[in-house]
Formats: sequence, structure tokens, C-alpha cells
Amino acid sequence: MPYKNPKDQKKYRKRYYEQNRQKAIDYSVNYNKQKKQRIRSLIKELLICCQVCGYSKSKRALCFHHLNPSEKEFTIALAVNLGYSLNRIKNEIKKCIIVCSNCHAEIHDGSLKNWSNQSESN
Repeated sequence: MPYKNPKDQKKYRKRYYEQNRQKAIDYSVNYNKQKKQRIRSLIKELLICCQVCGYSKSKRALCFHHLNPSEKEFTIALAVNLGYSLNRIKNEIKKCIIVCSNCHAEIHDGSLKNWSNQSESN
């Protein structure tokens, strides 16, 4: 920064942004796209198979299920779309198991019995 005074720095940044607005926007958009791609590729690597029934035919049918709903801060998909940090998403994933959409629905409606024991053994 060419200025030590905080007010002058602010004026400089504002002027620079006004002169380079499109460049700044392009950089930000590109950065966010790359960040989302990195996170999505990590998630695809984690989505191997359902930890309850072993289903692995389609990764699109697999999802994260929070073991303790009271510890859930956010959904993984929402975090990726909003651009949360990779570390924050990893910490949230640690609270989850991977299940297929059928097992996920059965867990939530209570019809799947003893699922937690099966998931912990994998």
C-alpha cells in the first residue's frame, strides 16, 4: 500500500477497485468456482458407498447423515454453495455418516433398525 494513513488506504482501495472493477469481479468469480470444485471433488472421493447397506452404484444417491442432529451446524451442500472453508466443511463431515437416499429416508422415519451399529463397524 502506498499510504500508511488508514483513510488514505481506503480511498486508494476504492479508487483502484473503481478502475479495475471487472478484473476484481472476474477474479472473485473464478476463485469461488475453483474453491467449489476442490470441495466437490473431495466430497466425491468420500462418497464411496452407503455405510448402512453398502450401496455404491450411483454417487448421486449418496448423502451425508448427521449422527447427532443437535450438533448439526449446516448441511454439506449448503456449505459448498455458500463457499464455506474447506476446514469448516471437513469438521462438519466428521459428524456424519454416508448413506444412500433409501437408508437416509428409513433412518428419519424410524423404520430402519440398528443402523447406528452397522455404520460404526465400517
